[in-house]
Parts: sequence; structure tokens; C-alpha cells
Amino acid sequence: MEKQRLGLECKRYMAKAMKGQFGQSPHIFITNLTALSVPDQEELRGKLREQNASMFVVKNRIAKNVFKELGIESMNSLLKGMTAVALGGEEAVNISKTLVSFAEKNESFSILGAYCFEQVLDSNSVKKLASIPSKETLIAQVLRGFQSPVQGFVTTLSATLKGFVVVLNKISEKKQ
Repeated sequence: MEKQRLGLECKRYMAKAMKGQFGQSPHIFITNLTALSVPDQEELRGKLREQNASMFVVKNRIAKNVFKELGIESMNSLLKGMTAVALGGEEAVNISKTLVSFAEKNESFSILGAYCFEQVLDSNSVKKLASIPSKETLIAQVLRGFQSPVQGFVTTLSATLKGFVVVLNKISEKKQ
């Protein structure tokens, strides 16, 4: 009887910890680790750490209860097999890029879906999310777009000034 009580307390503690982590994370990625080796799991965790994200294995039944409490029960359909959750990070796009890149190199790893931008995404949507350029790239593209007209204007002005100088030089040569 004591063993059962300890098991129940442990599950309650796990649920409370999961609820806190899931509730604080703006993005939750669900993955399947069924045949992934431990060194490969550690490699993936290291890559996610670079994105300020973390990954841990969850007990599906407890995760289903937590998703129900958080009001995102639609995530429950993604929980199959040996499930791991990637949480945190600043940019969902960067985390999805990391996961998709890792999945392409490791056939035994799969992305089941995610909860991002207050909606549930399937694995194909996560792959599409990974194809979006990063925030830094988008900012650089916008700045380049602003710079192009200004650069064209400066080039036009300098060409006009160069032409004016050439005309003045020709006039100066004729007078001498």
C-alpha cells in the first residue's frame, strides 16, 4: 500500500512540474524517441540548449492530464509511443529548424507536432515553420529593402555630379 501511495505522489509531483513548464513555455514541440540512441538524444539536447530550449521524456498519461488542465486537449492526439517534449526557446522557428534538421539526419526520430502561436500544429506544419527564415534574416532582408532605394538615389546623384564635372572639365579645356 505504501508503494502505491509513493507512486501516486510521484505522479502528482511530475504532473505539477510539467504543468508549470508547459504553462510557461510559448511553444511545445512533441517528438517520438522510440528508437533513438542515448548519444543521439544527448546530441539533440545540446543543439536545443543552444536555442535556450530543453527536451525531456514525458509519461503520456500524465502529459494528457496536464494538457487537459491547460485547455489544450487537442495535443493529446500527438502523444504516442516514447514521447519527448521540447520546450522554451526564444523563437519557435529556430527550434523547429533544429528539430527538422535533426529528424532529416536521424530516421529513428520524428516530430509529431507542436503547440505554437496558440494553435496545434501537425508534423507537416512544423516542417513548414522550419522553412521560414529566422527573425534575424527577415530583419536583414527588410533593411536591405530600405537600403536599395537610398543606394539607387546616391548612385544617380553621383553619376549626375560626375557628368557635371566632366562637362566643366571639357569647358575648362576649351578655354585654355
